[in-house]
Amino acid sequence: MSETGVPDVASNGVMPPWAVMGVQLLEALMQRLKSDDPEDGPEPDAPPGFARPDTARLQRTCRFLSRHNEWAARALGACRCWGLNPECRRCGGQGGAGTFDVDPQAFAELVLPLFQARPDLFARQAPPTVEVVPEQ
Repeated sequence: MSETGVPDVASNGVMPPWAVMGVQLLEALMQRLKSDDPEDGPEPDAPPGFARPDTARLQRTCRFLSRHNEWAARALGACRCWGLNPECRRCGGQGGAGTFDVDPQAFAELVLPLFQARPDLFARQAPPTVEVVPEQ
């Protein structure tokens, strides 16, 4: 990861599949949030085009995203900050994927379906296997 939190591009110029999927998920969430029309009209003294944010909806969205972030981090053995916060009390900025024990249930719900649906994504990332030739 770069200092900005954006996944580094591999030496071959391709982002790892997990990073591509993460970016796609974030883009979809941002698009969804942008497309939701606010339920309330503009503030009484607000400039034209200003709409008051629906605080309750934003709080629900933040709680929802926080729970899902924690769930994904548990599935991949990461800290909730994903190792991006050097001041994190749990990991001190060193809590990327694989740092902590993986939650088997979260892994089974999040990662295993991806393995089953798209084994080709992981086959490209796996190191080459060593072929064992029997002695003659």
